[in-house]
Amino acid sequence: MTYINPQDVHSPKNHWKLVDVIIDEGPGRCSYAIGTWDGERRVGFRWNGTDENPIGNPQSRGLPTWTMLDDKLHPAVIALAPEDKQSLISAYLNRPRRIELVVDRHPSGRHTLKEREEGKGMYRDLGGPLASNIDQGEFYRAVAKEIASRQEAGQHVVFRD
Repeated sequence: MTYINPQDVHSPKNHWKLVDVIIDEGPGRCSYAIGTWDGERRVGFRWNGTDENPIGNPQSRGLPTWTMLDDKLHPAVIALAPEDKQSLISAYLNRPRRIELVVDRHPSGRHTLKEREEGKGMYRDLGGPLASNIDQGEFYRAVAKEIASRQEAGQHVVFRD
């Protein structure tokens, strides 16, 4: 017997309602799904089974089950998901859309960090030490702070230098 397809795992039924499996890495590997746990939108996680142990982990009374990830890990799972599913997952979890941060280098040697929200056409310059900065060290320290701050707030940040 091969492993149980994560799309067929619906336990614990009293708490979990599966919406979609967003990552399935195959036998003996992990799977992630979105769904509701006691009515709250969440990311579920489980280890797929193998030929020797088709149920996988976690399990309860011989049934394959899902366990919930801490909300703080949701952005990391979104980043792991296939790119074509990331917007759907973000919207389902009420997470901000993916933000793209791009460094713009002026011929004068000045650096500016620009941002663009996924689905939008135009970039917007950020201010302070992130705008028209000639000091490369100060600029990149400010970039690191900006990225960390956004990730801490739950945003999915894509950075291009």
